[in-house]
Amino acid sequence: MHAQPTIGILGGMGPKAGLDLFQAVMDNTLATRDQDHVPTLLWSAAHVPDRTAFLLQGAGNPAEGTLRDPAPPMGRALVQLAGAGATTAAVACNTAHAEPIFRRVQEHVRQSAPGLTLLHMIHETVASISGRKIGLLATAGTYRLRLYDDALAKAGFTAILPSEDIRENHLFPAIYDPESGIKAASSPVTDRAREAVALAIEHLLGRGAERVILGCTELPLAVGGHHALHPYVINPTRIVARALIRATFPHRLKPNPC
Repeated sequence: MHAQPTIGILGGMGPKAGLDLFQAVMDNTLATRDQDHVPTLLWSAAHVPDRTAFLLQGAGNPAEGTLRDPAPPMGRALVQLAGAGATTAAVACNTAHAEPIFRRVQEHVRQSAPGLTLLHMIHETVASISGRKIGLLATAGTYRLRLYDDALAKAGFTAILPSEDIRENHLFPAIYDPESGIKAASSPVTDRAREAVALAIEHLLGRGAERVILGCTELPLAVGGHHALHPYVINPTRIVARALIRATFPHRLKPNPC
């Protein structure tokens, strides 16, 4: 007997990012009634340690600072999602896909939940874009590990990165500031954070980027569908949502308007 295809979302990194991925799944599903929607499980695993902090403190030796290592709790959460019925899953966090973290998560899933298909947000994103020069807004951990840079280069794209000033004084505070950052205030996102993200996007477009990847799952929350800059951004959350539907109920996937 085959299990019913069911989407699993590992959220909590941050919590609104998992909810945003769930919303994107619903928004990209062809549905006229409740029963048309795709069965979905969301686990907001807010206990997972900070991914960027782990990568910046030296993730080459996971034995050091084990309590701050995000990979083990991520792996366990995905296995439990599989136990609850998930057949295809995604992690709602770009930085969590850095090789020192995600490789071990994948190994844990292969060993303990071999029936679960785990999508890779960065690979799905790069495979779906077009153009030549692609800007990247992301966390310090994603930049340090060249998570998108190398994937873009391998696919024939040129990555355009923001200046240190834009990163340190606008982009990172827009994500992490304890008062105005998106992790602290996402319902709604503060004007200060929205303006900082818009400034960073415009900065990359000014450097020659044709489009800009919002490579942290908090960032799309600051650039809604009616934002003037929306046509220029690439949203990995939306891309992986469509990949989840395609992998489970492809006949329910809305046509891509882009």
